[in-house]
Amino acid sequence: MSDFTTKLITAGYLVLASVPVAGAMASIAHARPAPVTVTIGDLDLGSPAGQAQFAQRVHSAERAFCGDEVTLEARDACMTGVRLEARQKLAQVMAQRASQATTLAAR
Repeated sequence: MSDFTTKLITAGYLVLASVPVAGAMASIAHARPAPVTVTIGDLDLGSPAGQAQFAQRVHSAERAFCGDEVTLEARDACMTGVRLEARQKLAQVMAQRASQATTLAAR
């Protein structure tokens, strides 16, 4: 076999070997759920009613984001993660609002 033919066959094997990996990566990319947003701008989070509405919105986000999980264990873990992330982001927003209120009051 000529050197050119050997290189061509080797290149062909490399291309064929990379196709399943590219397909698997595309499947993984499509398997990720779309982002879910929990809006809070219209809520009075200082009131029990506002906090209950926030909890309901987070629960809806959990179901939307984690609904495709196959096992109950994976679904529970996903829902716990969504709750934790929502609480962390809410704490960040509340801290920013408090900081802005303090800054405005100081002027």
